[in-house]
Amino acid sequence: MLTKAQIAQFRKAVACHNACGSTDEEAIQFAEVISSDDQVAETRDTIEDFFTHNGRRLNRRGERFDPPWELNKNDFGDVYVWENIQKGKGNRRGTLYVMQFGEFCAAHFTGEIND
Repeated sequence: MLTKAQIAQFRKAVACHNACGSTDEEAIQFAEVISSDDQVAETRDTIEDFFTHNGRRLNRRGERFDPPWELNKNDFGDVYVWENIQKGKGNRRGTLYVMQFGEFCAAHFTGEIND
């Protein structure tokens, strides 16, 4: 189970990514896309599970990047980002953010999901 501190760290890491890596508090507040803790999903899926479901970018020769292109390191942690993801036909596309915390992952999706 994710703690409040881990959720706060995930929110800051995502905001830092969206602020082009800036650690300036004002830039992070401006770039924050997760407005409340209840917008963060907790899952036991691994990062490899997310790669399986959402793909992994390849270079021009068809080889995997090492480290993965989706990995974004910043002062608050390692955030994996998949952009332009569509979860179902006709749904609005969005960006998927994922961060690993031991056996759990925190995730946030800006697009539309219809069951």
